[in-house]
Amino acid sequence: MSHPRWTGIAALCATVALAPASARAATAQPACPTSSSAYRTAVTSTPGLAAYWRLDDTSGSRACDQRSSSPGTYLGNYSRGQAGSTVDGDKALALNGSTAYVNVPSTSALNPKSALSVEVEAAPKSTTPSQTLVRKDGQYLLRLTGKSIAFRIWNGGTQTELTTPAVVTAGGYQRIVAAYDGATMRVYRNGAQIASRAATG
Repeated sequence: MSHPRWTGIAALCATVALAPASARAATAQPACPTSSSAYRTAVTSTPGLAAYWRLDDTSGSRACDQRSSSPGTYLGNYSRGQAGSTVDGDKALALNGSTAYVNVPSTSALNPKSALSVEVEAAPKSTTPSQTLVRKDGQYLLRLTGKSIAFRIWNGGTQTELTTPAVVTAGGYQRIVAAYDGATMRVYRNGAQIASRAATG
């Protein structure tokens, strides 16, 4: 069974809204770090949110899921405590772009049936290499391909990909959202839609 993972250069958070909260599988994990962050509150109150990795863990190898259903594991060469992008002072995680990634075991909450959205806040150090942000083989993928963003979904074994114009910049945080409603794939950057295409299945 495939596992979601992300391997971008640097990311503050990955928010995956895949299924109604009632469909989440309960998986025991230690309590996540908590804060009174307005940003965290806004994300965790999102209807249908399936998982939310803040990536601000201060110790250990566990990547805490703020929804408590899908904790992951930090692997490879990564650095904690990097400057984040929100005004609440929470920190980010830097991944080296080659060996570092976060691996999350597959759960029913991360297996959408007909619609999904994936949100990542990322600050790539370079736009030269291809950098995977989120991947769940055979289901969905969000990747930086140079200065473009690629969003891929699989329907019945057939893959459909949406690629944006060259909009990604190096050295600063960008909020990237990929969404699929069962009929149309869309990609947003910093709140603006930058690409779409029909995709049924």
